[in-house]
Amino acid sequence: MKRPSLLFRFLKRILKLFIKKPKIIDFNQSLPKRVLFVGNHAATKGPLFLALYFPYSFAPWGTFEMTLSYKERFKYLYHVIYQKKLKMGKLVSFLLSFFFAIVSKFLYRNVNLIPTYKDGRLIKTFKESRNVLNQDHSILVFPENSEDGYQDEMDTYYRGFLAFHRYYLNMEKIDLPIVPFYFDRKSKTILIGKPLQYKTLKSLCESEASMLKLIVNYTNHLHQYLKEQLG
Repeated sequence: MKRPSLLFRFLKRILKLFIKKPKIIDFNQSLPKRVLFVGNHAATKGPLFLALYFPYSFAPWGTFEMTLSYKERFKYLYHVIYQKKLKMGKLVSFLLSFFFAIVSKFLYRNVNLIPTYKDGRLIKTFKESRNVLNQDHSILVFPENSEDGYQDEMDTYYRGFLAFHRYYLNMEKIDLPIVPFYFDRKSKTILIGKPLQYKTLKSLCESEASMLKLIVNYTNHLHQYLKEQLG
């Protein structure tokens, strides 16, 4: 992965002065350097807090629209993120999209965002992700179905990360640990679960759909655990 620019590292330090470090509950004493983290987006807060404070080195997956021209980034932010998913009004959506479309390319480049696609170009995502892993960094994915907005608990995951896992297993002969995480935006807490092995999941599940459901349930269980701890 590319080292973040000096300006980006400076901005991270400034942000940390104003954004308090979240509580981190990590159920692992240690993890290997190559991990596939999967968890919730938590609206716009999740990516920000994870970029600032997640305790493991990672490159995130993100939709390819956010790597296009300013105009395309603005349209995607305005129509999809702020209006459709976050249910914001037109004026607020316009102002936020106008600003974030300007800075997003700089931010995503410095967090080493790997663009994702819904067509044959997805192989580019897989190849770039493989390269990151082979440099001993992890991949972080937000696979939740957020068509109706971001929820505290998730119903389904898109299966792209499992397709990548199979690709990496075939290419490298490594059963990459799948580690669920959950960010709670109310209590500002990051929970990092125990690793799941693909081969174990495959032996327990009759289909890929049931495998995805098991991983979703594990992620939601992290949320339930936190709720019990908070009372």
